[in-house]
Amino acid sequence: MGRWFPTRYLYLRNGDEVRAWALTPGRQALGAAAAVLIGGWFLVASGGFTFDLIMQSQADRTVARARAASERLNADLQARLDSAVVRMTATTGSLDEMAQMVERRHAALTQVMGMFRGVDGTQAALTPAPSLDPGEHTPVQRMLAVRMDQERLIDRAESVAQTRAERLRLAFRLAGLNPSAYAPRNGAGLGGPLV
Repeated sequence: MGRWFPTRYLYLRNGDEVRAWALTPGRQALGAAAAVLIGGWFLVASGGFTFDLIMQSQADRTVARARAASERLNADLQARLDSAVVRMTATTGSLDEMAQMVERRHAALTQVMGMFRGVDGTQAALTPAPSLDPGEHTPVQRMLAVRMDQERLIDRAESVAQTRAERLRLAFRLAGLNPSAYAPRNGAGLGGPLV
């Protein structure tokens, strides 16, 4: 150890008075070890801070990508719904043609409901009732059957969507996130038939 840390002397002169201190190899080794520890701690702390910054920016990019994908999906669903509403508001002449139009609108609604496919429990809940045979039932009976089936489907879709919204809120809370920060800004919640 004497080879690396030979005894050194420090002299302090104050006017005519001179003081001397001897730095022994043990003290020099202790000072060098303290300097290495402090330098290592600074390196680890700086590296951890830099790593946290990088991971935070990656998490922000992931959230932004997920939000953009959900906004695109929401816009696509809104376009499909608008198209279905336009088709549902169109009118025709005869009673039989009106029954056919109602059945076509119902088919458009069930197509929108098809976006729930792949979600647990929705296959049975959102399956439309079979259409009535035009030869055996009057147009009024067919329209009433379609209307009742539409109300049933919309009620079930809303309950499925609200259940999924509650699961999403729970997942946010379990992840330590605030669900209201990811809700739409216009005050609408996570519920509704198009979650």
